[in-house]
Amino acid sequence: MKTIGFTGTRGVETAVGMSPRQRAAIRQLLVEYAPSEVRHGGCVGADTQFDEICWRAPIDLGVCPEIIIHPGPGTNLQDWQDRINTEIRPRRPYLERNKDIVDSVDLIIACPKSEKEEQRSGRWSTIRYTRRVHKPLIIVWPDGTTLKEAIL
Repeated sequence: MKTIGFTGTRGVETAVGMSPRQRAAIRQLLVEYAPSEVRHGGCVGADTQFDEICWRAPIDLGVCPEIIIHPGPGTNLQDWQDRINTEIRPRRPYLERNKDIVDSVDLIIACPKSEKEEQRSGRWSTIRYTRRVHKPLIIVWPDGTTLKEAIL
């Protein structure tokens, strides 16, 4: 796999973003797939945690992906301005940018806050769209276990 897209939650119970076990699983998946490029939406929570893992990956994991951010209308881009090895795409409505991410990658990694699917959720909408367009998908549950769908 060359390009990995990411979608995740803003909160897990009282903490923000991914669980510690999800973060550990993400590190392992980055080593396993060694992407040349990763894409995320830049939201607070899991997206920023994923970005931090990817930014540190050359030192921590020996992987050096280019980071491409697909911001939504309310995404704060201050932390990413003028950063090397990072490209920021034009702002788009959240559901559209999520489809842009899926359409532009080889694999999606999703980190939902629970195994219960939610109807009005950006990450679950992204998971459903990924399945609809038959892209490989890895779901990393809060306990760190993974569900790999259509991985070639």
